[in-house]
Amino acid sequence: MLYIFELKSHNKPYITMEKTYENVSYFVVIILAFVLWGFYRTYFGLFPTFQGITNLQHFHGFMLMSWFAMLIAQPFLIRYKKYELHRSLGKLAYVQVPLILLSIFLVTEGQFHRMEPLIPRALNLGALALNLPTIVVFGTLYMLAMINKKNTAYHMRLI
Repeated sequence: MLYIFELKSHNKPYITMEKTYENVSYFVVIILAFVLWGFYRTYFGLFPTFQGITNLQHFHGFMLMSWFAMLIAQPFLIRYKKYELHRSLGKLAYVQVPLILLSIFLVTEGQFHRMEPLIPRALNLGALALNLPTIVVFGTLYMLAMINKKNTAYHMRLI
């Protein structure tokens, strides 16, 4: 049952949002499976040589996989009442998120320069225009989640 807001019925206590999201880690694992599948041909399937993959692309992949690890671990820490560990691990994100944003920018820039001689400029700029807002959206949602870290309902929805 999904509750979007905190509700109070006649003789029942408040239904908290934490209960609603106690299984969110499993959902993130499903999303991760699709990500791994989606990048299999162009990245993961190239293991162990990773021919044609740059160090920057490895860095980008590592940073985003570490974000998935965070998204999977953090709800479990809350679910099992490991609040201090949740906070400590969450502090790593203060370094992790800027590095993710940087990796998105650098991979996008690299893709733009790599495709420059191969496709029309307008098409290349279009691809750039699709990727760059990701930095703004991800960064904004993360900042809002940190601003609202004491408001659990907003915090977990923004992450």
